[in-house]
Amino acid sequence: MNIDNLINNETLGENDLFRLSNLIRSDIDQGSENFHFVTYRIPRIEVCASATFNTEIRSDMIAKRLSGRWSDPLNSLIINIMPYDDMTVIILGCHNSIVASCSYFFLELAKDPKKFISDIFIKNIETWVCSPEFYFRHIRHREKEIIKQFGLYPQERDYTYPTRAYLFG
Repeated sequence: MNIDNLINNETLGENDLFRLSNLIRSDIDQGSENFHFVTYRIPRIEVCASATFNTEIRSDMIAKRLSGRWSDPLNSLIINIMPYDDMTVIILGCHNSIVASCSYFFLELAKDPKKFISDIFIKNIETWVCSPEFYFRHIRHREKEIIKQFGLYPQERDYTYPTRAYLFG
């Protein structure tokens, strides 16, 4: 990828973040309810994240670019995962206009929250944290296997493809 394309892609991503930020600000300031959120509480796990991530698979992104709709915002989910007292709270949301196209993620979260978290940490979210205890209990002994999984997904962006690693095992 040449530098001009890279700069253009980063600018488009920045524009998407500004758009989301403005919509969230509108919800806070004016109660406009632009977003759909679900909240789950599960037994406490020592992980934490706050992120947005693109839900479009690579072929859809290519089709969007080829059709001239490249400046259209990407379909993005917002997720927050926080330990609180004896539970972990998971908040997942998206803009109301894309709830139907993001239904896979809402269904997967409802079906198995820990598997959902494990999969998105490996496939979608670049920055997340865990306690030292969690790391030594669940990750350290298979760190190379887990790191290898990180490299399998960014290029394909097929988020329905299951991961082979499970962070909580």
